[in-house]
Amino acid sequence: AVLGATHCPEPAAGLAWHARAQWVSMTGYDATEWSRGVWLIAVDGGAMTLLGRHKIKTAATTFSPDGNYLMSSGWDRELFCWDLRTQQRAFTFADAGYRLDWSPDGTRCAMVLGRPRLQLYVFERPACLELTGNRGERLRPGAFSPDGRWLALPDGQNLCVWELACSSHPALLAAEVLAPPFFSPDGSQLFALVGRSGDARLEAWHISAASGPAGPPQLS
Repeated sequence: AVLGATHCPEPAAGLAWHARAQWVSMTGYDATEWSRGVWLIAVDGGAMTLLGRHKIKTAATTFSPDGNYLMSSGWDRELFCWDLRTQQRAFTFADAGYRLDWSPDGTRCAMVLGRPRLQLYVFERPACLELTGNRGERLRPGAFSPDGRWLALPDGQNLCVWELACSSHPALLAAEVLAPPFFSPDGSQLFALVGRSGDARLEAWHISAASGPAGPPQLS
């Protein structure tokens, strides 16, 4: 069954699927202005987003196994790393090959630089991650889960919970938090003292992964 269709201005030379099936990235066949672009096509609705352009034709695109990054290589021998959370270029790698392949865990990648040279690299994620999606002001002290998967921060309106590896939007709990939240030792539960001074109660939530691509964590 056909799920949807998107008009493209020229024939497709290559396709890459996002790890959580949120996007498809496509490279064009002709060496035109359009073929220099690095495109994201939303699986749900078919909306097309132009991340940027290579100096010459885009040769190939590849998503990281965790779905957070897109690598694009071009005939200009440059490799661009795109952070899909911000949809901005994270870095440029000069004198690169025309295609990059990932290890299954996403920590290493391989690139062919001419026929006699195969080079292996370690992929080091940027140390700085910009989190968005909170609605209130006055962010207050929060907590990381012991395994580093979750971050909980209260603001003036909600208790915000991010999944740091794969979620671009936080879960928002409408609660007035009186003290920094904390996690259970295994990171599966979140606790917070909520209410008003003199009428406070301790509440707990079970945390699970998002139900869909790039969605917020699920709290119950």
